[in-house]
Amino acid sequence: RGSCSNNLSHRRNHSRYFHCLWHITKHQKMRANIGEKEEEFSALETFQEKMKDIVTGTLLLSSIRLGKELGLFESMVRIGPATSTDLAEITGLSKRYIHEWCIQLTANGVIEYNAESDQFFVPLGIDKVLTSEFGIVPMMCCLSENHTPQYKMLKNAFNEDTGIYWGDMVAAAKCANAFFKPVYENMLQTWIESEPTLRQAMSKEGAHIADIGCGFGASTCRLASLSPNARVLGVDFHPESVEKTMELIFSSNLNNASAIVAN
Repeated sequence: RGSCSNNLSHRRNHSRYFHCLWHITKHQKMRANIGEKEEEFSALETFQEKMKDIVTGTLLLSSIRLGKELGLFESMVRIGPATSTDLAEITGLSKRYIHEWCIQLTANGVIEYNAESDQFFVPLGIDKVLTSEFGIVPMMCCLSENHTPQYKMLKNAFNEDTGIYWGDMVAAAKCANAFFKPVYENMLQTWIESEPTLRQAMSKEGAHIADIGCGFGASTCRLASLSPNARVLGVDFHPESVEKTMELIFSSNLNNASAIVAN
C-alpha cells in the first residue's frame, strides 16, 4: 500500500467520496423535481457530512477496541515512538495487520506518525485516555460488542496472521453494495467516456467485458446496460454474491450479462 504518507491521503479521499455521493444525491433530487433551493442543498450537504462522520467513527471503533484488548496502546506508551514492525515484534502480532492498524489510526488522528523516523506514537496527554480502564474509550469498546459481530474473527486475524473469508462477512457485503451502487449507476458512464480507448473497445459488437469481483452485481448490470453490443461476465468467488448478481440481471431484463463463481 506504499508509504504511510501516501496512505494518510486515504482520509481525504474518503471525504472526496462522500462529496461525490452528495453530488449524486443532488442530481437524484433534481430528477425527482424536489427543487433546487440553495438552503435545501445546504441542508443536504450538512447531513451528508454528519453521515460521513458516523460511518467513519463506526469503522474506527473496532480498531480502537483492538488497540485496547491486544495491548497495542499500552505497548506504544511504554516503548515510545516505534515502527509498525517493532510494535508487531513486541506484541507478537501480525506485521501486516499492525501496519494497517497504525495507518488507519494515524489517518484518523488517534495516534501520530513521524515521517523522518518512520515511527508511530501516542501523543502526550492522549496516552492516559487510551490506556485507562475507565472513561470514554472503555465505554466505546463495551458498546461495540453488540455492533461488530465479526470482531472475534478480526481479533484472531491479528493474532494468527490469517485472513477473514468474505463469505463470513455477509453484513460487509451488503454494506459495500449499498455504498457503491449509486456510484456505479450515476458515474460509471462518465468514467468510461473519459477513456476514449476503453469506450471504443466496450462499444464494439461482440466485445467481452469481465467484471472481476462483481459483488452483488450493481457494476455488472450497469456495464451491461451501457454496453448493449457486448457480453458482460460478472465473476466472484463468493457463491451468494453471484446468486445476488444473477437475480439482479434477471430482474433488470439484461440479455447480455451473466455471472459465474470463480477464484
